[in-house]
Amino acid sequence: MVKPFVYDPANLRHRVTLFKHAFDETVPWHQADSQSAIATLWAGIASLTSAERQDAGQVSDGQMIRFVIRYNEDANSAAYLVYQNQRYDLKTITDPDQRKQWMILQANKALGHD
Repeated sequence: MVKPFVYDPANLRHRVTLFKHAFDETVPWHQADSQSAIATLWAGIASLTSAERQDAGQVSDGQMIRFVIRYNEDANSAAYLVYQNQRYDLKTITDPDQRKQWMILQANKALGHD
């Protein structure tokens, strides 16, 4: 049995906006030609330990961050999010206990968005 993921909803005090790429089927190779917002929602921020950063192969000058949100089915199609006017490329999106209550979005700060 999977241990339930417990998170205090009072920590959901950061606004983030999730985005996905929009693809134009008339463009060769169906390249992304724009982005569309999926949702703006409240998120909590959980820091990564040094061991987790090393396991992820994170370089010292990059910033990896973990966002905790309430479960949102649309989040599965997200490519990146914006937090405090900074873009973060999503690396993983997980439902930690498969109960559809919470999601953990692990992201790296996008290059050129300092």
